[in-house]
Amino acid sequence: MLEKWKDIGILALAFALLAGIVLPMMPARYVPEPDLPAVETVSGGGIVVSGDSVLIDVNTAGVGLLMELPGVGEVMAQRIVAYRQEHGPFACAEDLLAVKGVGPSTLEKLLPSIALR
Repeated sequence: MLEKWKDIGILALAFALLAGIVLPMMPARYVPEPDLPAVETVSGGGIVVSGDSVLIDVNTAGVGLLMELPGVGEVMAQRIVAYRQEHGPFACAEDLLAVKGVGPSTLEKLLPSIALR
């Protein structure tokens, strides 16, 4: 019986030592990193700062950044980039209506979030 308590004591001591080593290395509190839309945000390409607003430039943004726009998924973002590559930059927001899948309601959702440079 004494051996059993001795084993339990050794285990408890091992856990206490482990906690004494590991716990001080842990951060005081977990702070999540902000979600970044895409790598483009690092270089600034595709981003336009206008007053207090941060807008996405549909003429320079890549697929990853375009996917952050409301109602734009990967396929739609790829279509926007492909259209832009084939026809050149968008002159006005209404030119986005020429992209397959962008209708008046989608354009309405996009307008507050986009810029054209």
